[in-house]
Order: sequence, then structure tokens, then C-alpha cells
Amino acid sequence: MKEIFFDLGAWTTLCVVVATFCTILVPTVYAFSSWRSTPLGRLFMLQSSAFAIAMLFTSLSRFWRPSSRDVVFATNAIVFTFIAISTLEMAKMIWRLNLAPRPSKRSSFMSEVNSAPKHAQAMLSNDAYDRLKKSVTLLLPGLGTLYFALAEIWGLPYGAQVVGSLAALNVFAGIVLSISSKSYDSSEAKYDGSIDVIVNPEGSKVLSLNLNEHPDVIPDMSQVLFKVNKS
Repeated sequence: MKEIFFDLGAWTTLCVVVATFCTILVPTVYAFSSWRSTPLGRLFMLQSSAFAIAMLFTSLSRFWRPSSRDVVFATNAIVFTFIAISTLEMAKMIWRLNLAPRPSKRSSFMSEVNSAPKHAQAMLSNDAYDRLKKSVTLLLPGLGTLYFALAEIWGLPYGAQVVGSLAALNVFAGIVLSISSKSYDSSEAKYDGSIDVIVNPEGSKVLSLNLNEHPDVIPDMSQVLFKVNKS
């Protein structure tokens, strides 16, 4: 019987850790989108962050419990306040979208919520992508190796815990990097401009060049990539 309860406890802990990882992943990935541009995006970010913080403290409590009850009380108060505020604001938005008696304001509100860019945008900018890639390939593995070696030589505490935490963070950053790479490939960010192919009534074709940057920047670039739009 004890073995059964031990297995259930271990399974519950694993589920809590996986759920925590997933809830943290949502606002982290969503943070690289244009969530500030719409009310729905801002509310979704607030609510997903609140649930991520709640799950993070729930996961930590299975491995570490503060000795002071005041710390536990303050943490719970902050987390539940965030959840209450975000859920209340989300309920108000749902009411405004579906039950508001003034259709004119509702239509304007819906147009603001549903406004989105015409083309898919890259999740990370080129600079942020390069920095994250360096962290995944060099910084985090190097820090983990350095601390593990120093812990073995000098007897520093929590060697396995620190290395394991850095490895988990590196895996998480790698997932974000992979998602960003797919987002970049499917977006318009990889193009330096576009070429519009226009067919005249006579049958001849006219090419119209649209640059995303100022023409003076082109000579300093090593390569240029254009998207061809055929009418």
C-alpha cells in the first residue's frame, strides 16, 4: 500500500512540474507577439501570467516549504489577487462582447480586438534570436560545466541542482528558439522587400520593387531576398 501511495505521489509531482512548465511556456512565447496592441491580448497575457505564477509556486511548494507562515500567506494573497483580477477583467470582456446592449460600441470594440497585422510577424527580432541562440549553444552549457567543475573541486553546494536547473532552462530556451525559427520562416520578416508582377491589358508585365529599408542600406548588405507577388 505504501508503494502505491509513493508512486501516486511521484506521479502527481511529475504532473505538477509538467503543468508548471506548460503554463510558463504560454506567456513566455506570447510575450514575443504584439499582445499590447489589443485589449484581449493584454488580458490574456495578464491571466496566463497569473496562472503561470500560481503553478510555479505550487511546484516549488512540493520541494521547498518556507518556515514562516507569513511568507506563505503573502505569496498566496498575491497570486490569488492576480488570478481574481485577471479573471474578473476577462469576464467583463466576455460580457461586453456577447451581452452588451449597445451594438455600436460593441462593434467598435470588436474591430479593435480583431485588428491584426496583414502579414505574420516573426516571434523574435533578429537581435533577440541571435542572443538567445548564443545562450542556448554557449552561455548556459558553459555556466553549467563551469559550476559543476568548481563544485567538484572546491566543494560548492548544490552542484547537481544548479546544473540540472541550467539544463532545464537550456531545454526551455531551445524550445522557444525552435518555435521562433518556425515563426520566422512562415513570416514576412525574412524578406528585404517584394517584387509585384503586374500584367498590363496589352499582356506585357511590369515589375514594381518595394523595399522594406531605405535604398542606401542595400549596398552594405551581403545578400538581399525579395518575395515575388504575382497578380
